[in-house]
Amino acid sequence: MTKILVQKDLVVLDLRAESKDEVLRKLGSLMINKGYAKEGYIEALIEREKEFPTGLVSIDEIGIAIPHTDAHYVNNSAIAVGLLENIVPFGLMGGMDNDLVNVEIVFLLAINNPCEQLNLLQNLIGMFQKRNTLKKIKEAENKGQIVSILNKELIK
Repeated sequence: MTKILVQKDLVVLDLRAESKDEVLRKLGSLMINKGYAKEGYIEALIEREKEFPTGLVSIDEIGIAIPHTDAHYVNNSAIAVGLLENIVPFGLMGGMDNDLVNVEIVFLLAINNPCEQLNLLQNLIGMFQKRNTLKKIKEAENKGQIVSILNKELIK
C-alpha cells in the first residue's frame, strides 16, 4: 500500500521549462525548499535520468516521466507533480539513447525507503494504464482537483 499523499504545495501548474534538466531543477528545488530532499538531490536526479531514463507513454498517449534517485538524497517521502506548459523531451524508459518521449506531466519522486519506491512506481504505472486518469489530471482546473485524483488513485 502506498502511503505517500500528494500535497497541493508540490503541484506546479503550467511549469515552464525548455529541457528535462530545467524541469528537474525546478521541481527538485521545490522538493529541497520544502524540506523533502537534501542538497545533491537535483544533480543526482539529472545523472540518474541520463543513465536510466524515465519517460513513458500512457494508455491515453500522454507522455509522462517519473524521475527519482537514491533514498540517501531524501529526508521525507513525497511526490511533486509538474504539468508542463510545453512538451519537453525525456528519454524513453528502457529505450535506446535517441528514443524520446514528448512529456506533458512529470511525477518527481523523493522516496526515503527503497521498498516504498518500488511499490509507488508500480502504483503509478498502474494508474498510467487506466484510461482517462491522466486526461482528468491535464484537464483539472486547480491543484486541489489534481491532488484529489492522484490520492484516490495512489492510495489503494
